[in-house]
Amino acid sequence: MIDERRSPLPFLLIAALLLQTACGTILYPERRNHKGTNVDPTVAVLDGVGLLFFIIPGVIAFAVDCGNGSIYYNPPGEPSSTVKKVQADLGKGAHEIERTIKEKTGASIRLNDPAMRVVELNSVDDLPARFAAARPVAAR
Repeated sequence: MIDERRSPLPFLLIAALLLQTACGTILYPERRNHKGTNVDPTVAVLDGVGLLFFIIPGVIAFAVDCGNGSIYYNPPGEPSSTVKKVQADLGKGAHEIERTIKEKTGASIRLNDPAMRVVELNSVDDLPARFAAARPVAAR
């Protein structure tokens, strides 16, 4: 005789798996260590769904996303707030500057790349205007 009752276990496992992907840390890994004030509604709603179905995973998702900054985003046209100041000896050449930037930030750059523009700033306060001016024409 076949039992007509179905176990809720497969449904719960699928729901738990889907809720794990709702975490902003998994959806937007590039936002880790991001500081901001604009909460991404998509991430907040997906974390909230975790609260509706399973309280503890939902609380953990909010805690992780808020703790590492992946719940925040920047509106188009605004620079990322994860700017890091790196001091390099300009007299040592492009290769040394590239190496210093790689060591301090983990980002690999090539100063001789035709798409690279190097500008001198008077202060960090000049960054938002420079980023806005450097935006690709298609994004304007």
